[in-house]
Amino acid sequence: MIAPNERQLSQTYFRPLQTLDGESVQALLAGLAQRAVDELVADGADAAAIRTEYSADLRYKGQAYELTVALPDDAPDNLVATMAEQFHQQHGQAFGHSSPADPVDLVSLRVMAREMDGDLSAPQVEPDDSTPSMPSRMAFFGEDGDVETTVISRLTLARSGTLVGPLIVEEYDATTLVPPGWTARLGASASIILERQTA
Repeated sequence: MIAPNERQLSQTYFRPLQTLDGESVQALLAGLAQRAVDELVADGADAAAIRTEYSADLRYKGQAYELTVALPDDAPDNLVATMAEQFHQQHGQAFGHSSPADPVDLVSLRVMAREMDGDLSAPQVEPDDSTPSMPSRMAFFGEDGDVETTVISRLTLARSGTLVGPLIVEEYDATTLVPPGWTARLGASASIILERQTA
């Protein structure tokens, strides 16, 4: 068995986040989770081995796209505030800015139920050094000439800490070039900080 048996369910629930209370959101998530668990059990899964994960699709009011934000499993009393905090933080990591004062819309709720037991090991495959783990392209760096350069997103940079150039950080509205001999990381305000490596 390579992948666990799982069910993913979602429910559209378009509401301004500030008008919601945690109990109503928790009730909807619990209903989705029960449906997902029931479907797995009907397929022969062991109910005791099923784990559930929760998330929500959120966006700033007026935006045309959503971000999927993971929700805590313990359903805290301040669930709605936690959703907003997670959204602002993730938006800042993904796009370099966030607006905590702006209203946020909840678009939909999601639940994934997964059977955790069984043999989930995948066949071992020897790594192929000729295949890069991330996409790359040729970029011109003056005296260094054309250099094969790894292409990443700002979110990848946020998750990776400090990375060494050459790099291309691509976003929907900007591109940052990190030359050879320089490093890139995200600062406290999610701005990209470039530093020359010392000898």
